[in-house]
Amino acid sequence: MRRASLHVHRALLRAVRPPPSGLRARAMSPPLYRAAGALLAAESSSAARPRRALHERAFATRAGEPDGKAFQWNVHHDVVIKQMPLPDVFERLQSEVSLRGLRSTRVRKAVDVFYFHCLQQVEALPAAFVQRVVDYFVDELFRPRQKPAFVLGETMNEGAFAAMVKLLLARQDLDAAWRLVSDLCAVSSDGVHFRTVGPIIEFLCQRHDYAEAMARWQRLKTVKMEWTSAMEDTLVQLVIACVRHHHTKNAPTHSAGPFTTLMQELLLDLKAATKSLSVDNGKRLRHAFQGAGFQVKSLASDEMLQPCCTVCGTTLQKDHPSDDEQRRLVEAVETGALLKIKSNSITTKEFLGPFKHWLLAKHAAARASGRLHYILDGPNIAYLNQNFDAGSFRFDHIDLVARMLQAEGHEVSITIPFSYLEESSKLQIRTRKFKKLRKDGRVATRRRTDDEKAMIDRWREENLVSAS
Repeated sequence: MRRASLHVHRALLRAVRPPPSGLRARAMSPPLYRAAGALLAAESSSAARPRRALHERAFATRAGEPDGKAFQWNVHHDVVIKQMPLPDVFERLQSEVSLRGLRSTRVRKAVDVFYFHCLQQVEALPAAFVQRVVDYFVDELFRPRQKPAFVLGETMNEGAFAAMVKLLLARQDLDAAWRLVSDLCAVSSDGVHFRTVGPIIEFLCQRHDYAEAMARWQRLKTVKMEWTSAMEDTLVQLVIACVRHHHTKNAPTHSAGPFTTLMQELLLDLKAATKSLSVDNGKRLRHAFQGAGFQVKSLASDEMLQPCCTVCGTTLQKDHPSDDEQRRLVEAVETGALLKIKSNSITTKEFLGPFKHWLLAKHAAARASGRLHYILDGPNIAYLNQNFDAGSFRFDHIDLVARMLQAEGHEVSITIPFSYLEESSKLQIRTRKFKKLRKDGRVATRRRTDDEKAMIDRWREENLVSAS
């Protein structure tokens, strides 16, 4: 059969191929076409049957596996592209969970996406269906005391919990949302993300229930939770709620004492969560405090800072890093330096050791005496405003800053590569002229003056630079 079909296939090719010049092509008769089609169809069908059987066996084998390639269900595609109703998607989700279990990565992802879309469409969904979805999550998907033990990320993903909490809050079911968060925190050994628990605080702030929001926030701080800049918006809402609660009501119980204590706590939490506020959140805080009768100012520089609060009189304390924070900071700096020079990390670590001990010893001495320790980045100060053709490495600028800080009673350390302290050093000026030199493979150098040599010797005598 295969040999006959091969001859027919060649005849078909000759029939459609243009004839050579000087020759006349012979047309294939209609019966021959029909015979060729029948032979090709028979050959294709006979060859396809074993292939189909093979694929069916492979599918049956992979379907029993937790993450076989046979399972390629895309919930987002069904909901967004195919416009499949969520009740239909829910039916298939239940069958997939029953068949493969939540240990399958793709099934867990399907659960995440399904509950996300339920949250997106919660206003349009029938209340009875939403109740079914909620009951299925609580009764079937998340069982905190199940065997084997629940493991976040392996049994279920946290994304599904974040969507479920918001879904419950959309139904105004605060108690169920809090119960779900409490159960999750109890079984999660690695802690939870703020995006999962934060919506509860936002919900209470928007409902103007400040006392309950503050109580829940203080309880959340006792659980293992990741502190990130994502907390900023929620904590700003809590600060604004605190201001409005204590200063927009004329109740006699709202005294300055509790307000000051709570505001200090919230501002410390906000400081721990983010280094700086966004512009929008800064405006929101300004309007809230101004609306409560506070005077709000923008300080042009640190020189205008006062040692105590002008409203409550509280003394501002300097916030020194703890020993653990300092240790982790040193480890991070050392690790970063070694990663940048992977090819010679052993030698780099040998050079970093003496420098680290020198710097930490100076820091400990300054801290013991109550002084501040200023660490100056020498090259950055020396090259400040020097990006012009006549620019240079200004040792006198470094010395000027160091002398000013010493006159104020502070400890000073200067970090500077040894190459800059040599008699001749390379210039790193960023102008068109110097860029052209570097492009041509040439470098610009400068020679140290006698005054600069005396300056460097004085730094070494006063232990401002590392001698190692």
